[in-house]
Amino acid sequence: MMKTSAKRRFQIGPNLWTGLTQVLSGNSIALVGTADQIADRLIEFIDLGFDYVLLRGFPHLETIEQVGASVIPLVREKLQQAKLFHH
Repeated sequence: MMKTSAKRRFQIGPNLWTGLTQVLSGNSIALVGTADQIADRLIEFIDLGFDYVLLRGFPHLETIEQVGASVIPLVREKLQQAKLFHH
């Protein structure tokens, strides 16, 4: 599996990257892309039934500030739009 992943530059799906598994153990799958792309992937996780997703990044403070300022508002907006569209 790791050799196959390495051949694909550790990309295992849309905006999903496993390159950190080379240096970190455990929970090391990364969402990569624009804020809009990451918001779309998080919406997909919600649609699949995920209740929680651990978001972290490097550097920690800067990344969480970026996620809070750009990704989370987009997720909320997209969820609200989906509710309006499905009613």
